Amino acid sequence: MAELDVSSYKDYRKLLTDYYYAQKKRRSSYSYKAFAQKAGLNSPNYLKLVMDGKRNLSHKNIKKFAKGLGLDRYSSEYFENLVYLNQAGEDELRNFYKGRISLLNRGPVAKKIDEEQKKICDKWYFWVVREMIHLQDFNADADWIVRQLKKKISKEEALEALETLRDIGLLIREDNRFKASSKSIVMGDEIEMKKEAITAFHKEMAGQALDHLKSDNYQQREFNGVTVAISKKNMGLIKERIREFRREINQFLSSEENPDAIYQLNIQFFPLTERQVYEN
Repeated sequence: MAELDVSSYKDYRKLLTDYYYAQKKRRSSYSYKAFAQKAGLNSPNYLKLVMDGKRNLSHKNIKKFAKGLGLDRYSSEYFENLVYLNQAGEDELRNFYKGRISLLNRGPVAKKIDEEQKKICDKWYFWVVREMIHLQDFNADADWIVRQLKKKISKEEALEALETLRDIGLLIREDNRFKASSKSIVMGDEIEMKKEAITAFHKEMAGQALDHLKSDNYQQREFNGVTVAISKKNMGLIKERIREFRREINQFLSSEENPDAIYQLNIQFFPLTERQVYEN
Protein backbone atom coordinates (compact mmCIF):
# COMPACT_ATOMS: atom_id res chain seq x y z
CA MET A 1 0.00 0.00 0.00
CA ALA A 2 2.79 2.35 -0.97
CA GLU A 3 0.48 5.02 -2.41
CA LEU A 4 -1.42 5.56 0.85
CA ASP A 5 -0.01 6.68 4.19
CA VAL A 6 -2.03 4.79 6.80
CA SER A 7 -0.96 7.11 9.63
CA SER A 8 -2.46 10.11 7.84
CA TYR A 9 -6.01 8.78 8.22
CA LYS A 10 -8.51 9.46 10.99
CA ASP A 11 -11.28 7.33 9.48
CA TYR A 12 -10.52 3.75 8.54
CA ARG A 13 -13.51 3.55 6.18
CA LYS A 14 -12.06 6.47 4.20
CA LEU A 15 -8.74 4.64 4.13
CA LEU A 16 -10.42 1.52 2.74
CA THR A 17 -12.29 3.54 0.13
CA ASP A 18 -9.15 5.32 -1.04
CA TYR A 19 -7.29 2.05 -1.20
CA TYR A 20 -9.98 0.33 -3.25
CA TYR A 21 -10.29 3.08 -5.84
CA ALA A 22 -6.51 3.47 -6.07
CA GLN A 23 -6.28 -0.23 -6.91
CA LYS A 24 -9.19 0.08 -9.33
CA LYS A 25 -7.47 2.97 -11.09
CA ARG A 26 -4.27 0.99 -11.37
CA ARG A 27 -5.99 -2.16 -12.60
CA SER A 28 -9.56 -1.95 -13.95
CA SER A 29 -10.19 -5.64 -13.26
CA TYR A 30 -9.62 -5.16 -9.53
CA SER A 31 -12.75 -6.01 -7.53
CA TYR A 32 -14.17 -6.52 -4.05
CA LYS A 33 -13.81 -10.24 -4.70
CA ALA A 34 -10.10 -9.80 -5.41
CA PHE A 35 -9.64 -8.07 -2.06
CA ALA A 36 -11.64 -10.78 -0.28
CA GLN A 37 -9.47 -13.50 -1.76
CA LYS A 38 -6.25 -11.77 -0.70
CA ALA A 39 -7.62 -11.11 2.79
CA GLY A 40 -9.02 -14.61 3.25
CA LEU A 41 -12.63 -13.43 3.60
CA ASN A 42 -15.62 -15.64 2.84
CA SER A 43 -17.86 -12.80 1.62
CA PRO A 44 -16.77 -11.10 -1.64
CA ASN A 45 -18.81 -7.98 -0.76
CA TYR A 46 -17.64 -7.57 2.83
CA LEU A 47 -15.21 -4.78 1.93
CA LYS A 48 -17.99 -2.75 0.31
CA LEU A 49 -20.30 -3.21 3.29
CA VAL A 50 -17.59 -1.93 5.62
CA MET A 51 -16.69 0.97 3.31
CA ASP A 52 -20.38 2.00 3.21
CA GLY A 53 -20.70 1.85 7.00
CA LYS A 54 -23.12 -1.06 6.94
CA ARG A 55 -20.79 -3.43 8.78
CA ASN A 56 -18.13 -3.05 11.47
CA LEU A 57 -14.90 -4.98 11.72
CA SER A 58 -14.36 -7.64 14.37
CA HIS A 59 -10.93 -8.22 15.92
CA LYS A 60 -10.47 -11.31 13.74
CA ASN A 61 -11.41 -9.51 10.53
CA ILE A 62 -9.24 -6.48 11.31
CA LYS A 63 -6.21 -8.71 10.87
CA LYS A 64 -7.63 -10.13 7.66
CA PHE A 65 -8.22 -6.63 6.28
CA ALA A 66 -4.65 -5.65 7.19
CA LYS A 67 -3.48 -8.66 5.18
CA GLY A 68 -5.72 -7.67 2.28
CA LEU A 69 -4.26 -4.17 2.36
CA GLY A 70 -0.74 -5.56 2.39
CA LEU A 71 0.24 -3.65 5.53
CA ASP A 72 3.52 -4.08 7.35
CA ARG A 73 3.65 -4.64 11.11
CA TYR A 74 3.63 -0.96 12.09
CA SER A 75 0.85 -0.02 9.66
CA SER A 76 -1.20 -3.04 10.71
CA GLU A 77 -1.00 -1.96 14.34
CA TYR A 78 -2.00 1.59 13.40
CA PHE A 79 -4.91 0.33 11.30
CA GLU A 80 -6.12 -1.93 14.12
CA ASN A 81 -6.16 0.91 16.65
CA LEU A 82 -7.81 3.26 14.16
CA VAL A 83 -10.62 0.74 13.66
CA TYR A 84 -11.12 0.36 17.40
CA LEU A 85 -11.13 4.15 17.82
CA ASN A 86 -13.73 4.68 15.09
CA GLN A 87 -15.96 1.89 16.39
CA ALA A 88 -15.65 2.67 20.12
CA GLY A 89 -18.81 4.01 21.71
CA GLU A 90 -17.52 4.85 25.19
CA ASP A 91 -15.35 7.91 25.82
CA GLU A 92 -12.99 5.84 27.96
CA LEU A 93 -12.27 3.47 25.10
CA ARG A 94 -11.96 6.31 22.58
CA ASN A 95 -9.44 8.09 24.78
CA PHE A 96 -7.51 4.85 25.19
CA TYR A 97 -7.17 4.32 21.44
CA LYS A 98 -6.41 7.99 20.82
CA GLY A 99 -3.50 7.63 23.22
CA ARG A 100 -2.40 4.44 21.52
CA ILE A 101 -2.41 6.10 18.10
CA SER A 102 -0.53 9.06 19.52
CA LEU A 103 2.24 6.73 20.68
CA LEU A 104 2.35 5.02 17.30
CA ASN A 105 2.69 8.38 15.55
CA ARG A 106 5.94 8.93 17.42
CA GLY A 107 7.40 6.10 15.43
CA PRO A 108 8.91 2.82 16.60
CA VAL A 109 10.50 3.15 20.06
CA ALA A 110 12.48 -0.06 19.85
CA LYS A 111 14.20 -1.97 17.08
CA LYS A 112 12.61 -5.24 16.09
CA ILE A 113 14.80 -8.21 16.84
CA ASP A 114 16.33 -9.47 13.63
CA GLU A 115 17.76 -12.84 12.67
CA GLU A 116 21.19 -12.14 14.14
CA GLN A 117 19.80 -11.07 17.50
CA LYS A 118 17.73 -14.21 18.02
CA LYS A 119 20.72 -16.06 19.36
CA ILE A 120 20.62 -14.12 22.66
CA CYS A 121 17.01 -14.90 23.56
CA ASP A 122 17.72 -18.15 25.39
CA LYS A 123 20.30 -16.61 27.73
CA TRP A 124 18.71 -14.24 30.21
CA TYR A 125 22.00 -12.68 31.34
CA PHE A 126 22.76 -11.34 27.84
CA TRP A 127 19.86 -8.92 28.21
CA VAL A 128 20.90 -7.98 31.74
CA VAL A 129 24.50 -7.24 30.75
CA ARG A 130 23.20 -5.07 27.89
CA GLU A 131 21.24 -2.96 30.39
CA MET A 132 24.08 -2.88 32.92
CA ILE A 133 26.06 -0.72 30.47
CA HIS A 134 23.80 2.18 31.50
CA LEU A 135 24.89 2.01 35.15
CA GLN A 136 27.22 4.85 36.06
CA ASP A 137 29.67 2.55 37.83
CA PHE A 138 29.61 -0.11 35.10
CA ASN A 139 32.84 -2.05 34.75
CA ALA A 140 33.38 -4.23 31.70
CA ASP A 141 35.37 -6.61 33.89
CA ALA A 142 33.89 -10.13 33.88
CA ASP A 143 34.53 -10.61 37.62
CA TRP A 144 32.63 -7.37 38.40
CA ILE A 145 29.67 -8.50 36.31
CA VAL A 146 29.61 -11.89 38.03
CA ARG A 147 29.53 -10.21 41.45
CA GLN A 148 26.73 -7.85 40.43
CA LEU A 149 24.67 -10.83 39.25
CA LYS A 150 25.18 -12.57 42.59
CA LYS A 151 27.38 -15.24 41.02
CA LYS A 152 24.48 -16.64 39.01
CA ILE A 153 26.72 -16.77 35.96
CA SER A 154 30.36 -17.70 35.47
CA LYS A 155 33.22 -15.48 34.36
CA GLU A 156 33.20 -17.29 31.00
CA GLU A 157 29.50 -16.53 30.54
CA ALA A 158 30.06 -12.86 31.37
CA LEU A 159 32.81 -12.65 28.74
CA GLU A 160 30.57 -14.48 26.26
CA ALA A 161 27.79 -11.95 26.85
CA LEU A 162 30.08 -8.97 26.27
CA GLU A 163 31.59 -10.40 23.10
CA THR A 164 28.25 -11.58 21.64
CA LEU A 165 26.54 -8.25 22.29
CA ARG A 166 29.48 -6.50 20.65
CA ASP A 167 29.40 -8.82 17.65
CA ILE A 168 25.73 -8.10 16.91
CA GLY A 169 26.16 -4.36 17.37
CA LEU A 170 24.38 -3.82 20.68
CA LEU A 171 27.60 -2.83 22.43
CA ILE A 172 30.55 -0.82 21.12
CA ARG A 173 34.12 -1.21 22.31
CA GLU A 174 36.24 1.93 22.34
CA ASP A 175 39.61 2.36 24.06
CA ASN A 176 39.22 -0.96 25.88
CA ARG A 177 35.83 0.12 27.23
CA PHE A 178 32.33 -0.99 26.31
CA LYS A 179 29.45 1.40 25.79
CA ALA A 180 25.88 1.09 24.59
CA SER A 181 25.28 1.45 20.86
CA SER A 182 22.39 3.40 19.37
CA LYS A 183 20.55 0.16 18.72
CA SER A 184 17.61 -0.60 20.99
CA ILE A 185 15.66 -3.82 21.20
CA VAL A 186 12.60 -5.03 23.07
CA MET A 187 10.58 -8.20 23.23
CA GLY A 188 7.75 -7.06 20.97
CA ASP A 189 4.15 -8.24 20.61
CA GLU A 190 4.55 -10.42 17.55
CA ILE A 191 8.23 -11.04 17.02
CA GLU A 192 8.87 -13.06 13.87
CA MET A 193 11.23 -15.59 15.33
CA LYS A 194 11.38 -19.26 16.22
CA LYS A 195 8.84 -20.23 18.85
CA GLU A 196 11.56 -22.09 20.75
CA ALA A 197 13.61 -18.89 21.19
CA ILE A 198 10.82 -16.74 22.58
CA THR A 199 9.65 -19.61 24.80
CA ALA A 200 13.16 -20.03 26.16
CA PHE A 201 13.40 -16.32 26.98
CA HIS A 202 10.19 -16.27 28.99
CA LYS A 203 11.09 -19.56 30.69
CA GLU A 204 14.43 -18.13 31.80
CA MET A 205 12.88 -14.93 33.13
CA ALA A 206 10.07 -16.81 34.89
CA GLY A 207 12.75 -18.85 36.63
CA GLN A 208 14.52 -15.68 37.72
CA ALA A 209 11.23 -14.34 39.10
CA LEU A 210 10.75 -17.47 41.21
CA ASP A 211 14.29 -17.25 42.58
CA HIS A 212 13.84 -13.60 43.59
CA LEU A 213 10.43 -14.29 45.10
CA LYS A 214 12.21 -16.59 47.53
CA SER A 215 15.33 -14.52 48.17
CA ASP A 216 14.50 -10.79 47.92
CA ASN A 217 13.03 -8.61 50.63
CA TYR A 218 9.45 -7.60 49.74
CA GLN A 219 10.51 -3.94 49.82
CA GLN A 220 12.84 -4.59 46.88
CA ARG A 221 10.23 -6.17 44.62
CA GLU A 222 6.56 -6.08 43.64
CA PHE A 223 4.70 -9.32 43.05
CA ASN A 224 0.99 -9.00 42.47
CA GLY A 225 -1.83 -10.78 40.74
CA VAL A 226 -5.55 -11.12 40.22
CA THR A 227 -7.72 -14.07 39.19
CA VAL A 228 -10.65 -13.07 36.98
CA ALA A 229 -13.36 -14.53 34.76
CA ILE A 230 -13.33 -13.12 31.22
CA SER A 231 -15.31 -13.36 27.99
CA LYS A 232 -13.95 -13.99 24.50
CA LYS A 233 -15.10 -10.62 23.19
CA ASN A 234 -12.78 -8.78 25.58
CA MET A 235 -9.64 -10.87 25.07
CA GLY A 236 -8.17 -8.63 22.36
CA LEU A 237 -8.69 -5.48 24.41
CA ILE A 238 -7.20 -7.06 27.54
CA LYS A 239 -4.05 -8.10 25.68
CA GLU A 240 -3.69 -4.69 24.06
CA ARG A 241 -3.96 -2.91 27.43
CA ILE A 242 -1.28 -5.19 28.86
CA ARG A 243 0.96 -4.44 25.89
CA GLU A 244 0.28 -0.74 26.19
CA PHE A 245 1.26 -0.80 29.88
CA ARG A 246 4.53 -2.54 29.01
CA ARG A 247 5.31 -0.01 26.28
CA GLU A 248 4.55 2.96 28.53
CA ILE A 249 6.76 1.60 31.32
CA ASN A 250 9.57 1.00 28.83
CA GLN A 251 9.31 4.55 27.47
CA PHE A 252 9.15 6.06 30.95
CA LEU A 253 12.21 4.17 32.21
CA SER A 254 14.16 4.83 29.02
CA SER A 255 14.39 8.48 30.09
CA GLU A 256 16.26 7.63 33.32
CA GLU A 257 19.43 9.72 33.49
CA ASN A 258 21.26 7.99 36.36
CA PRO A 259 20.08 4.38 36.68
CA ASP A 260 21.66 2.44 39.54
CA ALA A 261 20.01 -0.98 39.34
CA ILE A 262 18.69 -3.48 36.79
CA TYR A 263 15.15 -4.82 37.21
CA GLN A 264 13.05 -7.25 35.19
CA LEU A 265 9.33 -6.68 34.57
CA ASN A 266 7.36 -9.85 33.76
CA ILE A 267 3.67 -9.72 32.87
CA GLN A 268 1.75 -13.00 32.72
CA PHE A 269 -1.86 -13.50 31.66
CA PHE A 270 -2.81 -17.13 31.08
CA PRO A 271 -5.81 -19.51 31.31
CA LEU A 272 -6.39 -21.55 34.48
CA THR A 273 -9.34 -23.52 33.13
CA GLU A 274 -9.77 -25.85 30.15
CA ARG A 275 -12.19 -23.41 28.52
CA GLN A 276 -9.62 -21.16 26.88
CA VAL A 277 -10.09 -18.03 24.78
CA TYR A 278 -8.21 -17.93 21.48
CA GLU A 279 -7.85 -14.29 20.41
CA ASN A 280 -4.70 -12.48 19.27
